[in-house]
Amino acid sequence: MEKRPTLLGKAIWSGMKNLPSVIARAAVLMVATPLMFLLFIFNLIKSLIATAIGWFVFKVVVAFLVLCYWAFLTKEGTAPASVELWFKDWTMPEGVPIYHWWETTIIVVLAVITALSLTFRPEDEK
Repeated sequence: MEKRPTLLGKAIWSGMKNLPSVIARAAVLMVATPLMFLLFIFNLIKSLIATAIGWFVFKVVVAFLVLCYWAFLTKEGTAPASVELWFKDWTMPEGVPIYHWWETTIIVVLAVITALSLTFRPEDEK
């Protein structure tokens, strides 16, 4: 019977000794969680802009390579009207660079992956 109060006392004393570090960890989490959320939103916006620009540059490069193929490798000298129409529809459909749902989906998925990696492993950004 005498050992129980001593074990209980040791457990309470051990808990009291660890209380400052537990409070400090809780305070860090309470401050860091909103900051991490804001950092993720900032990284998401930055990633969306960069990915959209990169997607448009990719589309222009692909279209340029198709035109070069028709101009230089087919020995025709000029691209047919169907290829020029495809070039216009591929790079700027309906007058905007990102028009189709699948383009938007690709951009958003890549941006979210990039934002998550930048938020939780920022040392990779250096």
